[in-house]
Amino acid sequence: MMTIHARLGRTAAALAVVGGMTFAAATESHASLIYATEVDWFNNGTVGSSNDRDNPANSLGAPDDDFLSLGLSSDDSPGFAVFGFGQDFIEEGRIWEITFNCDPTCVDLETATIYVGTSDQYTMGQASRTDQIDLVTGMGGFFGEWTEVADVSNQDAQLSDGGAAFSFEGPFTWLAVVDTTPGSSGSTDGFDVNSIGVAPVPLPAAAWFLLTALGGLFGLRWLRDRPEA
Repeated sequence: MMTIHARLGRTAAALAVVGGMTFAAATESHASLIYATEVDWFNNGTVGSSNDRDNPANSLGAPDDDFLSLGLSSDDSPGFAVFGFGQDFIEEGRIWEITFNCDPTCVDLETATIYVGTSDQYTMGQASRTDQIDLVTGMGGFFGEWTEVADVSNQDAQLSDGGAAFSFEGPFTWLAVVDTTPGSSGSTDGFDVNSIGVAPVPLPAAAWFLLTALGGLFGLRWLRDRPEA
């Protein structure tokens, strides 16, 4: 007669195999977006401090009621922010914008261009922003080496409308949003970033099998070390 330990052991092994198949299939499905975890480098252009709109932390995490205004770009002071997500990302993203009184239309047009770059293309960080700002001016310098993936506006990226989607290849490590609001607009603070999400690089199916197999082995060892019921 099969003991309880033997039955549980076979069950754990079967669950490990099924779990591995499930996780592998999940890597082929649509990946959930992850949100920005840091603003590594930024310049607020013409932004004031009202509504805390000069605080870069307002643009991190999932969509909410806070936002970071990039500020209007000028020749000597472009408005932009460089975002990190804690890991590489690939294929797709979405950005949410907040402009007051922008429903159903925005009278004061605010626009931005989105760039993505690799860690090899970006090594500067906030500490060297002052010394390197000339490379960004005119957008033909530093970000000119990155991949331009989308032009967005406060007319198509509103929080109430679900934000604006964009796509690219990859993988990439950093994402930059640069204000391009036209001078004819009545805006005074440029594009307002509420949140940014990207699709993480999926873990290979082999890695999922390894993780679930290890979990099964640990489970079998735990059962083996327990006294028989």
